[in-house]
Amino acid sequence: MASSNLLPFFIRNNLTAIDRTSCINFACDLFPNARVTPLEFQGYCSYGLLVTSDLAPGDHKSSTADAIVQFRPHCYALDVQIAKAAKIAYGSYAPTVIDLGHILLERCRSRERTSLLVYQMDRIPGLPYRHLQVRSRKLDVVAFEKQERLVRDFSNFLALGWKEGSAAQASDISRSCTGKVGSCIAAKLSKLSMELPSLSLRHRARRAMLDLHKLKYLPVVLSHGDVVPSNIMVDEATGRLRGLVDWAEAEYLPFGFCLYGLDHLLGYTSTPPRSDEEGTRTTWTYYDHADALRTAFWDELEKNIPTITLDDRVREAVELARDVGVLLWHGFAWDDGAIDRVINEKEDAVEMECLDVFLGCGGSVDTRART
Repeated sequence: MASSNLLPFFIRNNLTAIDRTSCINFACDLFPNARVTPLEFQGYCSYGLLVTSDLAPGDHKSSTADAIVQFRPHCYALDVQIAKAAKIAYGSYAPTVIDLGHILLERCRSRERTSLLVYQMDRIPGLPYRHLQVRSRKLDVVAFEKQERLVRDFSNFLALGWKEGSAAQASDISRSCTGKVGSCIAAKLSKLSMELPSLSLRHRARRAMLDLHKLKYLPVVLSHGDVVPSNIMVDEATGRLRGLVDWAEAEYLPFGFCLYGLDHLLGYTSTPPRSDEEGTRTTWTYYDHADALRTAFWDELEKNIPTITLDDRVREAVELARDVGVLLWHGFAWDDGAIDRVINEKEDAVEMECLDVFLGCGGSVDTRART
């Protein structure tokens, strides 16, 4: 089969159609009584197959219904212990992950033997939010009700992490946060404070860096690490949050670092067909009722975590953590997982717009809905 018919995952990893068939055969051999089909929505770092039981009702020889077999390069390996912790903390919002070892591929383009890691996980129901996202400023009554359910559910999801998290002390964050991001929060903010494209953004990064000591009032929680529309699974009919997928970047961080995900539920980006033309650029649009949706989120969070309302220091720390999360997740380019290059206006238009707007430092829209 021509490479043009291959998914980008295989092309990026120098794999062929034969390798793809090997992955499918691996899953079929593992689950001989099931139907195996490629997932409709594939991720950047993996190739996923949906495993569905074809057994008649009452036949319990297989437990593979609605499971996923996922193949990943070694550089994007999953931490199964982190996955277990996510399941404990977030229940049905996170998948159960089982390490199935690896598959050896002998016909890659380089003609060298290579392998992919293999995992089994239960399927989180729903559709990725990016495919359901309303891309219009005005929400009708039904759309608003769905969006309000979603932001309240997202608030409840975050509150589960607070309840499972460990109380942080002044010196505990450096000991508890040892992941790729958590181990160098101050260093990353320092880099942003020197290299971000605008003075206002550099100032925000420096101010956040100087205020990091205030995070001591927050628990350290297991943070998803990539709360973006493609990883948020939503029930199409009701708007309810069904869970989050792709926990590969999850790590322990102070509560609130994932709050940047809320803004992705309050609006959307628009990119002109020719964004390279002078006077055109990616823009962020908040829904007309974004203020009401944000209020609903905070009402739900304060109901689940009363101390946010009762202690001003905690509320201030949560807001700081939110800003730090915005800076760290939108201030560095993905670059195939390197996450060490500070964004710039030429190469990273979407991230630049999100950073500007979410922090109220400029951008292309009125940011009233952020406050």
